[in-house]
Amino acid sequence: MTAAVLAVSPARPTLVRAVCVREWREALGNKLLVGMTLLPPVVILVAGIAAVAAAAVNPPSDRDVQALYAAAPAVAGLDPKEAVQGFIATYFLILFMLIPTVVPLTMAIYSVIGEKASRTLEPLLATPVGVGDLLFAKSLASTVPSVIVTWAAYGIYLATVISIGSRAAAQAVTAPRWILAIVVLVPLLTLLSVN
Repeated sequence: MTAAVLAVSPARPTLVRAVCVREWREALGNKLLVGMTLLPPVVILVAGIAAVAAAAVNPPSDRDVQALYAAAPAVAGLDPKEAVQGFIATYFLILFMLIPTVVPLTMAIYSVIGEKASRTLEPLLATPVGVGDLLFAKSLASTVPSVIVTWAAYGIYLATVISIGSRAAAQAVTAPRWILAIVVLVPLLTLLSVN
């Protein structure tokens, strides 16, 4: 068969899907891998929610307010407590961009090392799946869960900040630039970190 025939062969997506499903089953069966996949989003999520909640309960000191107004003149007209909550909520949004760079690496590294350790890499390479398709499927198998985990963590953060935070915090997490960043940049960062 020629490369052109293989490229449009209906078996190619089926083989890629089969490898992805196999990877996901294997990953879900490994409690350590699931824990390492969920740890970064959970830590960022808990820390972000706790920081916004603490800022809602504890009023900032005058020195903190002056430093905040000097660092972010755009919040100068806001109530100090609201300004601090908005600043903290925005700060933790930046940390959500780390999740798609850390989580897929954990899965991708385990995918190759786990195959080698369990001695299933050589038989897998002997299957009719081409090396390019195999690498694509393994990348996809790491990318999809990472994007879903990041989006779910952002959704939980968004809902929680809107419910417990100030108006400024709610506006910070629902700003169109951040929603666009989460929707567009998260998949791109995930792909870049895996490949």
